[in-house]
Amino acid sequence: MVVDTGIFIEYLRKTDKSKTVLDIFIAATAIIFQLPIKTLDQEHFQRIESLELV
Repeated sequence: MVVDTGIFIEYLRKTDKSKTVLDIFIAATAIIFQLPIKTLDQEHFQRIESLELV
């Protein structure tokens, strides 16, 4: 699990899919555990295709 998360975080960082390190951790955790994200700042997450926003 740690290796998969690390690879995913590196992918997000290299492809500029998120604006902050915290957003990257939040997105990675939500995707790995198949959880939606409820946020007022959807702009930070909307470009991540496999992420469900509420």
